[in-house]
Amino acid sequence: MRIITVLLLAIGVIGCQSKSEPTKPSNKEHDHKSHDHGDAQGGHSHAGHKTEPSTQSGLTLHISPSELETGKPTNLILMVHDAKNKMLTEFEPTHEKLVHLILIDKGMANFAHLHPDVSKDGVMTVSHTFKAGGEYYVYADVKPKGGSPATIRSKVVVKGEAAPAAPLASTVPGVVKGEGWNANVTVSSAIVGEATIAFEFSNDGKPVVDLQPYLGAMGHLVVVNTKDGDYAHAHPNEKQTPGKVSFMIHFATPGIYKGWGQFKRSDMVFDVPFVVHVK
Repeated sequence: MRIITVLLLAIGVIGCQSKSEPTKPSNKEHDHKSHDHGDAQGGHSHAGHKTEPSTQSGLTLHISPSELETGKPTNLILMVHDAKNKMLTEFEPTHEKLVHLILIDKGMANFAHLHPDVSKDGVMTVSHTFKAGGEYYVYADVKPKGGSPATIRSKVVVKGEAAPAAPLASTVPGVVKGEGWNANVTVSSAIVGEATIAFEFSNDGKPVVDLQPYLGAMGHLVVVNTKDGDYAHAHPNEKQTPGKVSFMIHFATPGIYKGWGQFKRSDMVFDVPFVVHVK
């Protein structure tokens, strides 16, 4: 990654102590605790952005207060600095937004995909309510003006009782059930390397063909290695079959991966969670 970025995350106030490691949404935004449903039975091409641990990328997290709390709307303020500690003020949109902010608790039970507002001076702000305590992975996907897309990774700690860890038994191939839809989730190859993850939607045995574009694509996919938080944010392949949306993804290492497909129907965004064991 040519551009080394620094994420400054503050609450209410910008001045704060620094730590190198962490010491429903409306129709426009999607933010909720995701649940696995059902039993395990059976845009453009994009393989996702590879993230680096903060110790390698030079990432520094600044946070105030030192602990976040559950159940309270919190105004998050984010800033991106380059390697010379200069704050970046101009960004280019990727999939209709200047920043995609992903929050996932370490137990893989809570997932949020937010889109902070960005002021002319580069300050990013968004309100979020953490529904459970514990340690959270933070990922910010941005594209500095004239630069390459980058993912900034960090962690935050939220005060309060943590949610029970999500089940991590493999659910693919399998069916996830939602309101008015079933999604058959398949993975072409559960081994290290490139794979296709497909979501085929149906209702009462008939294909669901009324999915709507969400942020300039027919879906979005986030996949995380549950052991170390290694992350990819992918967008659909160009050629799609009605009712079926597929993504190319790269599994870098063996392990247990939790994923969330995001789709839009009847002007509402919904999640399709799944777990895949990669050898």
